[in-house]
Amino acid sequence: MRTHKKLPKNGLGKSQLFHLMKQYKKNDVDWHNGKIWGLVYYAGEEHTDLLNEAYKLFFCENALGPSAFPSLKRIEAELVSILLSIMGGDEDSAGTMTSGGTESILLAVKTYRDYFRTYKPELDKPEMIVPVSAHPAFLGN
Repeated sequence: MRTHKKLPKNGLGKSQLFHLMKQYKKNDVDWHNGKIWGLVYYAGEEHTDLLNEAYKLFFCENALGPSAFPSLKRIEAELVSILLSIMGGDEDSAGTMTSGGTESILLAVKTYRDYFRTYKPELDKPEMIVPVSAHPAFLGN
């Protein structure tokens, strides 16, 4: 889709803005009723309400600034620690949180690349074998 919009001289009021957003959304997939195979993970309204409440509590904070937002640093550290214990990690294990699938894939691939550069430098032309159905993040050129 290609558009040539320009910033309007005067902004939209709240009601106009939400009307416009609802109009844009009209042709989106009906994920509430399971009409999509992925992209949206809907576990019901109670779960969605919980997520919205948590989101509202932290939506302006930025995990890239742990000194400004130590709460997020703590949450990440505790979640990573819990997941490492579930996965059998030890004191040499580490982890991080990501914002989504693409970032997770890129960081995993980078981690393996860095590992092999350090411990298997003779592998100077690594290769990944992925199916044609692989996530687009694997298709870097």
